[in-house]
Amino acid sequence: MEYSAKSCIFSACACSSAGLERRSPEPKVARSNRARRTTYNFSSRIGWMFFKKCLSRLTISLILIILLCAGLPVAISQDAAGIWEDSTTGLFWTIKDNGSDVNWNQANNYCENLTLEGQTDWRLPTIDELKTLYDRSLSKQYKAKDPIELDAATVWSGSMNNSGDAWSLNFFNGGSSMSPTRGGCNSSGRALCVRKSGE
Repeated sequence: MEYSAKSCIFSACACSSAGLERRSPEPKVARSNRARRTTYNFSSRIGWMFFKKCLSRLTISLILIILLCAGLPVAISQDAAGIWEDSTTGLFWTIKDNGSDVNWNQANNYCENLTLEGQTDWRLPTIDELKTLYDRSLSKQYKAKDPIELDAATVWSGSMNNSGDAWSLNFFNGGSSMSPTRGGCNSSGRALCVRKSGE
């Protein structure tokens, strides 16, 4: 009976020792290798995500350039724009331009198709109407009256000559120039739309 009890005690100790061996901590080298593999996999995923994001932006930029050169309408967000009334002229202006360089036909289509604050009678301004916005005394880069915000210097007008060339105004220096409406990639500017109450 005493032998049997000792055997049980010895067996219990052996089992306990075996369990401790199974739960022994992982060697430091193994933990280090696993940490390096985890870091590498995480870095690889981050690098791949960044690459896909850059590739997507590059693709969008190339598509916009192709559409611009082909003279096709470019869909541009109009949600961020607001309206400002110039009390000196009675004209209502979009506070922001269309957001990207376009040719004259695209600028004209943009204004004609614009619906803003329930109004649909938007158009490109005449060159004389554009000139009422220019204020050389302003310190900002593109010198349009506040609160007008321009992201580029050249803005298209709806004024044209008999040859079909359109006037544009440079809000950096106040100069005006004419460009062919079929000018392709080299003839580009922004659309700033206007309307007059009752038109």
